[in-house]
Amino acid sequence: MKTNQDILYYLSSLSKNNNRAWFDEHKSEYKELSSYFKEFVFELASRVSLFDKGVYAEPDFIKMFRIYRDIRFSKNKTPYKENFGATITHGGKKSINPAYYIHLQPGNRSFVGGGWFTGDSQLLYAVRKYISDHHQEFDTLMNSASITKNFTMGEYMGVLKTAPKGFAKDDPALEYIKHKSFTLGVDLSDKDVVSRKLPDKIIGYFEQLYPFQQFFYKALKDINKQPGLYKRK
Repeated sequence: MKTNQDILYYLSSLSKNNNRAWFDEHKSEYKELSSYFKEFVFELASRVSLFDKGVYAEPDFIKMFRIYRDIRFSKNKTPYKENFGATITHGGKKSINPAYYIHLQPGNRSFVGGGWFTGDSQLLYAVRKYISDHHQEFDTLMNSASITKNFTMGEYMGVLKTAPKGFAKDDPALEYIKHKSFTLGVDLSDKDVVSRKLPDKIIGYFEQLYPFQQFFYKALKDINKQPGLYKRK
């Protein structure tokens, strides 16, 4: 029976031997750990589905990230990622909805979180417009005790230095809409990861994140109902 301790040990060893020869030699171990991690994520999804009714513990709602890195345009030519990651997405992994994210990596670099991002500039504009139009609701959410106590807003896609195109410099939601993605995360220590209480801790964080996720569910639902409503002028 594999454990999260085994995952951390394997990934720590991989980070010191990030090459094809070592990976191939330990491939059976990787497959066992990958299978264990998949079961771990599916169990989390089952518990998330109890409060987020758009989530199901089924393959269509869960994305397991490959360990193989795309090195074609990267200066870092190490072939393998040094973490295990997965998402659980409301409405399914092919939807445009926010997701819950699990990231395990040794050296106290693990974290969990949730939120939304897109590579579609028109959709990003629409979501920014929704945040601007509902800035008081979003600001209240972002300053709620459960968010400020545990989470930090990520900069996954970067942050603009000034107002995005189509928005005033004095927009009341400016500090939020300068972000190119909208995610919240909380760090996990190695001690957290190997604890038997980790599933409960993660679910606790995901429950706290649920209102944040709901805001974007509503935003995207409204945008999808009226696709021309927030069209950039």
